[in-house]
Amino acid sequence: MAKNKVCLVDAEPDALRQLRTSEFKPYVVFVKPAIQEKRKMPPMSPACEDIAAPFDEEQGEMSASAAFIDQHYGHLVDAVLVREDLQSACSQLRALLESLGKDAHWVPVRWVR
Repeated sequence: MAKNKVCLVDAEPDALRQLRTSEFKPYVVFVKPAIQEKRKMPPMSPACEDIAAPFDEEQGEMSASAAFIDQHYGHLVDAVLVREDLQSACSQLRALLESLGKDAHWVPVRWVR
């Protein structure tokens, strides 16, 4: 921080409690997967409706994992990015980092003593 550098760390959720200290002063970003229901191809008849297909197993696991992290560690997260694709997630992260350099944000009072 003294050299005006930013360290980007990919941490396990369990490590957030240890990292959230005045020594590190982290800004925690949860990159949440964009999980959408797959849709079946609509039949040729206009009278038939498009029916949502259930999540496949991998999407279900990602959704459950994201919900668990949000429920148990959400209070330690400063921002949430929804990852639609890699390029948009990087753009969102870059914009967030730029705003952190310009805008003031709240930190725990014990970090400023």
